[in-house]
Amino acid sequence: MNINWLIGRRDVNRVKELIAKQTAAGNPTIREREEKNLSKNKRAVTPTVFWHRMVSARITTQNPAGPGSRVDKLSNAIPFPLSLRKVRSEPNAERFIAKTVRDWGIGKSNQIAKDLATNLARLENGVWKETLKECNRLTTLVSAGEEREVATYIDDAFQGFGPKQSRNLLQMLGLTRYEIPIDSRLAKWLNEFGFPVELNASVLRSRRRYELVLDEIQKLCQKANKYPCIFDAAAFASQAPHTRRRSK
Repeated sequence: MNINWLIGRRDVNRVKELIAKQTAAGNPTIREREEKNLSKNKRAVTPTVFWHRMVSARITTQNPAGPGSRVDKLSNAIPFPLSLRKVRSEPNAERFIAKTVRDWGIGKSNQIAKDLATNLARLENGVWKETLKECNRLTTLVSAGEEREVATYIDDAFQGFGPKQSRNLLQMLGLTRYEIPIDSRLAKWLNEFGFPVELNASVLRSRRRYELVLDEIQKLCQKANKYPCIFDAAAFASQAPHTRRRSK
C-alpha cells in the first residue's frame, strides 16, 4: 500500500480548528492528555498499574467502551475486580477472568480470558522486568521512533494486542504523544476528512499498513504543530460529543 498525500494549508487549518473547538468546549480527554501524556516526567509504570491497563485495553476490543458502558464500569470499579493481586490468588486465572468479564455483561469473555491468562503467565514467567523497562522508557519525553519501538514490543509480546491495542494500552498508561490507537471513530473522521486511503479494520490490521497510516497522521499533526495524542482526543470526541476516550 502506498499513500501519496499532499497535505495542504486547508488540511492543517481544519486540524487546528478541530482542536481549538474541542479545547474551548472543555474536552476532558484533551486536558488529561496535556497533564499526563505531555508531561516531562511521568510516573513509573508498576506491575499493578500495567496489569490494570492491560485488562482495560483488552476488554475494549469489540465492546462498547464509552462512559457508563459495562467496560467503563468494570475498568473503574473500586476495588478493581480483576486486580493483579486478585487474579494471582486464583487457582485458575483464565476461568476466573472469563466469569468476571461475563458477570459484568461484557462480550467475548472466553477469548479475553484466554488472552489475559496467557499474558499473565508470560509476565510471571520472567517477562515483567523487560516489559516494565520498555514502558518506563517513555516516562520522559522521547522521540516518535522510541514510542513506536515500545508499541511494537507490546504487539509482539502479548496475545490479543495488535497495532491498535498496543497503542491503546500505552495511551491508557499516559505514556505516548505520537503513537495513537486508530480505532473506528478516528478512522471515520479521517475518511470524512479526505484521507487518501479508505480506512477500515482490514487495512489497519496489518502492522505495516497501520504504521504507514500513522506516519501520515503524524506528518499532518507536525504541520499543524499539534501532538497526535491531542488530535486523537479531539477527533474522537467530534464523532461522539459526549463520549470520553479510553485513557484514565
